Amino acid sequence: MQSFPRPPNVERRSNDSGSIAGGLSVRSQDGVPGNLLASGRAELAAIEPVVTSIYRIAVGKGGLVAGGSRVTELQGTMVVHATALSGVLGKIGLADAARATTARTQTKLGAAAAMLLLLIAFAFFGSPGIGVVRV
Repeated sequence: MQSFPRPPNVERRSNDSGSIAGGLSVRSQDGVPGNLLASGRAELAAIEPVVTSIYRIAVGKGGLVAGGSRVTELQGTMVVHATALSGVLGKIGLADAARATTARTQTKLGAAAAMLLLLIAFAFFGSPGIGVVRV
């Protein structure tokens, strides 16, 4: 098998792919349906060999031009999977936004309850004749 040179950005692509895959784990995306995460992982896994094939053609003799219609076919496949992955990531983003909104609402309600309790405490202990007996 022919060995292809590895430009510096290939390592970065591997790291980026690993970061995306890690972000599609159940542990990283608590509250996101598992089937949605599985779909994202499947689309990412489908993209990787296509990108590798395009890269091999690009660094081979004649480059992308020599790849001809094969490059066009691979590009089409990559676009289909990238579009699907983008859709999955968008849905995950919406799920994250919904959880963030819920968390903000819970925080506001908690803060309001704490202020109400303080107001009641100040009213109870700060009023003459109610609460603490002054000697």
